[in-house]
Amino acid sequence: MSFAAAATKRKPGRPRANEARPSVKESLLGATIKAVASHGPLAVNARRVCDDAGVMYAAVNYNFGSWNGLLAAASSRVYAEYVDLLWEAVNHAERQPRERLRAYIQAQIDWARHMPGWGAVFNYPVSVEEVTKIRVERDYLETVGLFRLNLARLEQLVIDVRENSVTEFDYGVDDFPVEQMLADTKAVARSTSIGWSTMGMAVWASRGEAGDIQVNEVKGLEPSLMEFHINALIDSIAQDRA
Repeated sequence: MSFAAAATKRKPGRPRANEARPSVKESLLGATIKAVASHGPLAVNARRVCDDAGVMYAAVNYNFGSWNGLLAAASSRVYAEYVDLLWEAVNHAERQPRERLRAYIQAQIDWARHMPGWGAVFNYPVSVEEVTKIRVERDYLETVGLFRLNLARLEQLVIDVRENSVTEFDYGVDDFPVEQMLADTKAVARSTSIGWSTMGMAVWASRGEAGDIQVNEVKGLEPSLMEFHINALIDSIAQDRA
């Protein structure tokens, strides 16, 4: 086979000047997101992702600087999509304050169940410390901004339940009343409490087969237990009414 013929059959890696680079980057990002979602960040490596994406191993360093750089880029995309997904769930819920908050909480649990490996990345950042560092350095405003936006949306949903109203708000990453929201100390405390509790349920839901083996007897009760706890969280907001 001639060099020219072999070159047309090579795996995509470092792109030529006339090739579209996003195709390689997108392949790597897609393969990484899928692999980490199923197996977690510690069980996945660059070689495996390159094989899944059908690209040369050198493509990771060329496009992302390192394996950790690829993980950081993938985590930024996944988190942005996660934040959008939560809000989409709220907007598709019945326009009742309790149902909107319920949709927000349930969406977190469902996401963790389908993306357990990424739950480990975001809930236990120390497990991928270098990845977290790169992600914050590269995308500080977006990373921190999306986290703060998520908290602001949760607090407003909590306030709506407390006031029995549905507030029309469309907060952006750098467009929400920070000082006003911090001044409502009851809402801050209640939304933080609900956020922590929801994270616990999300971690529980993401355990997969290992969790089923550990507490197999509880598996059948899990949906009703989750519903009970979500109702208890929402009911607790009534205590904060003036």
